[in-house]
Amino acid sequence: MRKIALLLIIFGLAFIAVGLIRGGTAGFFLIFPFVVTSDPLAAIGFILIFIGFIILFLSPFYGEVSEDIPHISHEPTAERKEYGGVILIGPFPIAFGSSEEMAKTMLILGIVVFVIFLAITALFFSFS
Repeated sequence: MRKIALLLIIFGLAFIAVGLIRGGTAGFFLIFPFVVTSDPLAAIGFILIFIGFIILFLSPFYGEVSEDIPHISHEPTAERKEYGGVILIGPFPIAFGSSEEMAKTMLILGIVVFVIFLAITALFFSFS
């Protein structure tokens, strides 16, 4: 089920790319599923991506178990698991983690992602 969802997302991106190469325009507002396009292939691409995300979201409810995921053991282990995350609110990264080192790593990751977004935005406006 997950493979189908990922294939739909990949094909959707391919359709959007072909639509843009053919001279069409496309826009997507991420928070709400709102799509504007002038090319039918780009519209099909957005639809495939939307369906892929829905299938990817619903796939855990169908009980599909992957062989790649190790089964959970109830035996106590001595190794400590660490976790962390970063939330970008505008240009400001908010980092958190189970340890100070993990939080610093997430903060660096957030700054790197911000710089990448800044570079992409600068490239976009330099070509328009």
